[in-house]
Amino acid sequence: MVLVAGDREEAISTTMSAAFLDIPVAHFFGGDIANDGNIDNSVRYAVLNLHIFILQL
Repeated sequence: MVLVAGDREEAISTTMSAAFLDIPVAHFFGGDIANDGNIDNSVRYAVLNLHIFILQL
């Protein structure tokens, strides 16, 4: 299992690599939304669609 903190650009490469290798992804500290049309929102949605577990702390 891979633990991914956050849902910005730093997290997408780890999440995508784990998804391609069929390694479960646990995602925490995610969910912020940028209201200014920032590219971060697209990355956030991609990470959210690739994770398997959500850890709410």
